[in-house]
Amino acid sequence: MRNRYSSAPDPEWQRTVALRRVNEMREGAARAGRPTPTDAHLAHIAAGYVGVSDAQVLRWMKGEK
Repeated sequence: MRNRYSSAPDPEWQRTVALRRVNEMREGAARAGRPTPTDAHLAHIAAGYVGVSDAQVLRWMKGEK
């Protein structure tokens, strides 16, 4: 949970939200019958959403902390 008194975002919140966003985009593409975007594209979108680097989201997608 985010600490609402801190100006820095909680890393666990960022990780959770980024991975949730990636899964939502994958499921949305599957439901619509579109090809799934590449991991790099998904990471780029999710990274902008939570304010981290694309590389960090890719590491989270691979299961690293």
